[in-house]
Amino acid sequence: MKKTNNINFIATYIFCFPGCSGADIRRALYFSKHENLDGFNERGWATSYFYHRSNHRGYPTKYWHSPVRGKWLITDEGMKKVVPHLIENIQNYRKICAEIKKSG
Repeated sequence: MKKTNNINFIATYIFCFPGCSGADIRRALYFSKHENLDGFNERGWATSYFYHRSNHRGYPTKYWHSPVRGKWLITDEGMKKVVPHLIENIQNYRKICAEIKKSG
């Protein structure tokens, strides 16, 4: 099985939830790595995957794009980064993160 990385995770998340926010994606990615949201910085953690200024690799235009500010969609190139075996985990991470965010 191919090793996955943050790009695979983000592309798969956007594939599962088109129009999602960058904060929701980053929150789920953080949770997948730390199993909690303690220390997650809403404004800073992993923002380079979404914003042009600090991103010299071009992820925001190559793999995903935001036709409406803050709402992300996957590109054709990004579809190549989607990893089907991540889908179930990503759906669970999204649900858990939403519950944590709601409870405060």
